[in-house]
Amino acid sequence: MKIERIIGRTCQLALAIWLCATSVALSDGEHAAQDGTNGYNVGWAPRRGAQNGRMNGEPGGERLLDRLLSNTNLAAEIGLDEETIAKLREETHALKDRQVELTVQIQKLSLKQADLMPKLMSAPDANADEIMNTIDAIGKLRTEQAKLMVQNLITVRKYLTPAQISKAREKIRAQMRENNEARPAK
Repeated sequence: MKIERIIGRTCQLALAIWLCATSVALSDGEHAAQDGTNGYNVGWAPRRGAQNGRMNGEPGGERLLDRLLSNTNLAAEIGLDEETIAKLREETHALKDRQVELTVQIQKLSLKQADLMPKLMSAPDANADEIMNTIDAIGKLRTEQAKLMVQNLITVRKYLTPAQISKAREKIRAQMRENNEARPAK
């Protein structure tokens, strides 16, 4: 009877660990789908109390760039010509494409990790190296994602002067204030 209890509790513990690992591995895909960042900041949520993910209300580099590329009037107001906008659009699309590729690779590896966990828990002779290698691969891909986010900011800096960036931020902030004031009070 005592052995049956020990086996039963061991099975319960193994199941609990497997469920936790599976939910963590699968949640990577949910962050990408829910954060609405079009491939940026995948897996990162805005800080509590942050407006658009920024504590001081300023648009971030990605958001600034998205607005510049979609709003030709704003781009013209800060002195960007069509050629510069085309170059910015081309470089940022390449970065976004790579970001999407990385997200897909991370999701696939997360599923692989989730599949390996039950094997690790159920077979005493299971090799942990495969799951550790999968975790290392996911970590490398996340590092590459972080570097791509910084590369996006470097791209903004490459084509815009500090004065243009500041002017664009001010215009975007003013537009955000106008939009907030135009909303009916709740």
